[in-house]
Amino acid sequence: MKKTGRINYLFPLLFFTWVVTACDPSLNSTDVRDPLEGSWTCRETGGQSYQVSVSKAPLEDDKMYFYNLYNLKSNVEVIMSGNILSIPRQTVSNFELYGSGSVASNKKSITLSFTADEEQVEAQLTKND
Repeated sequence: MKKTGRINYLFPLLFFTWVVTACDPSLNSTDVRDPLEGSWTCRETGGQSYQVSVSKAPLEDDKMYFYNLYNLKSNVEVIMSGNILSIPRQTVSNFELYGSGSVASNKKSITLSFTADEEQVEAQLTKND
């Protein structure tokens, strides 16, 4: 009989916990970086074109990784604030990179302007569907 009594009290407690957490809008918010994750085609003004993979940093709400930016086959850290991107000064595959950019409102296009070892680079990234 004791087991049945515990189950009778446990079920309402679990149900109440589920209702409270399901109704909390802060737990249902979407990450603004979500639409940017995935594969992108990057075209630089010099004519070079290559694929870039964008992913979210797991522990920081504003950080993303652009894998293969400048065709480096490594992650470049990018900070996102609204639709503005910044590439903090960093060394990636022996290249010093830094710069900035913006995300189009439809989240399908990114424009970047960055420096790679003192070379100014303009790049347009288009989301691959």
